[in-house]
Amino acid sequence: MIAKLCVHAPDRPAAIARLAEALDNFVIQGPGHNLSFLNAVVSHPRFAKGSFTTGFIAEEYGEKFTAPALDEATELRLVALASAMRARQLARAQQISGRLPGVNLAPPTSFVAYVSRTARTVEAVERDGAFAVSIDGGPAHELVLHWRPGLPLARASIDGEMIAAGCRRLPEGFALTHRGSVVQVLVRRRRAHELALLMPEKVPADTSKMLLSPMPGMIVMVDVVEGDLVKAGQTLCVLEAMKMENVLKAERDGIIATVSIAERDTVSADQVLMTFE
Repeated sequence: MIAKLCVHAPDRPAAIARLAEALDNFVIQGPGHNLSFLNAVVSHPRFAKGSFTTGFIAEEYGEKFTAPALDEATELRLVALASAMRARQLARAQQISGRLPGVNLAPPTSFVAYVSRTARTVEAVERDGAFAVSIDGGPAHELVLHWRPGLPLARASIDGEMIAAGCRRLPEGFALTHRGSVVQVLVRRRRAHELALLMPEKVPADTSKMLLSPMPGMIVMVDVVEGDLVKAGQTLCVLEAMKMENVLKAERDGIIATVSIAERDTVSADQVLMTFE
């Protein structure tokens, strides 16, 4: 256990709002944690009504938690936040010392932001410590950004309403954690967006004939060798992680093509352990 979170307020809705706000302002890096799950729980309508029992988690989330999708209004607020962050990031990059002399370009203010596979045109202009941000030609919103490049938590006031999100830098944007969901917002300059449209779509790697490690750990047993015929449900190997043994089994009948591991090998998450013909 890392910590317990306790809040107080005049009534239940206000207390829940404080819980969600506090969870949005937590950033934990390194060890695994359940911040996203807790934020999803306190944002759930049944939790808000107090209509839940000890079976709540099983009834609502089953065996595996999947973060709920954010509504469009919240996504747009994250687009505004990420765009202001990207504008500040690029403006800072233009102030780096030791550059060769050349044309001094003004920091970009026009962007195309991608979220949930949707492209949004964004204008983000900073004046007097505040950004004027408009999305898809809509009205400008005042955004006061409390963040500088490198910080893991971004906070901002958008038209006077605070928003906080954990942030992880991406090559062209940020992965923002808010209300239990992780949203990737790519923010490109207009010209970069035009060029990106010309790029071929990346095809995901085919892992259907691979056994991947579900987590970091150590191999304690390998139960097959190359050329073995295996049946669905047959044990292939045993992975020890966090003092627990995880038995990895064949999902279907097949023949082992390669085995890339041996007992006592240390493996990382998503590492290929063996392949099938």
